[in-house]
Amino acid sequence: MEMEWVLGLRHEVLTPVFLALTFLGDPTFFLVVLPLGFWLGRRDLFYRLTLLLLATAFLNAVLKGLFQIPRPTTIVHLAEADGWSFPSGHAQIAAAMWIYLAWELRRRWFWAVAVALVAGVSASRVYLGVHRPVDILVGATVGVVTVLLVRAWLEPAPSWWESLSVAKRSVAIAAGTLAAFLLLPGGPWGVSRLAGFMIVFWIGALYEPRHVGYVRPESPGRGLAVAWVGLAVAFGLRYGLKAALGYVPLGEVGSDFVRYAVIGGWIAYAGPWLFRRLGLSAA
Repeated sequence: MEMEWVLGLRHEVLTPVFLALTFLGDPTFFLVVLPLGFWLGRRDLFYRLTLLLLATAFLNAVLKGLFQIPRPTTIVHLAEADGWSFPSGHAQIAAAMWIYLAWELRRRWFWAVAVALVAGVSASRVYLGVHRPVDILVGATVGVVTVLLVRAWLEPAPSWWESLSVAKRSVAIAAGTLAAFLLLPGGPWGVSRLAGFMIVFWIGALYEPRHVGYVRPESPGRGLAVAWVGLAVAFGLRYGLKAALGYVPLGEVGSDFVRYAVIGGWIAYAGPWLFRRLGLSAA
């Protein structure tokens, strides 16, 4: 029967390892790593990386909506997974993230780490019973293709885009993302969080250097304070707004859109603004 061969691979020692690997493709992982990179690392790199991951996640939701292939049902799932199975979002997003970082960092040792992590995250989804091998192969391939397309067409940003004012770019971002959110197959239910986050994060990141001017702190103490305050608020918004918006008649789609729009705004603009007011910025 389908996927029963995986049972022969399972072992009590391996299961925690694959659960840890699968976490590297989980939204919670990205909600920690991407903000920290944006606040404390190379802002330009993590700005581009965040948009890349949002775009490939958006594409994954559309593909899942098009194919609508259920997850394996003949094997016990060792991890929670909902939605359609094909292609694997974990494999696609992990491939996009780690291959992009390896390309940017240009270190041979990091290429080896990146390939190992993509392989590990992908294999974990099959081991845990929530994806078929074809799901992860196609997902990882789409993730790599997304990186190649971004590198070929969008880096550096087209001159016509750079020539637009920030206000015009903001309108274009909002209009384009909302159109995709409402019109593309698989939406709006599959992409409401992504659309809300993308619109406000992207626009906030455009305005922040002009209005706030946050610069990553140089001292470890201030960096640690930024990390604690920033992530505490981000996760507080994630769970607090979910509870609060339950009392507002927006529906699940509207509530998710608003909740992740607020989180995107915190990471890109409100967080850096607060860090400056608290004296945690280097400038």
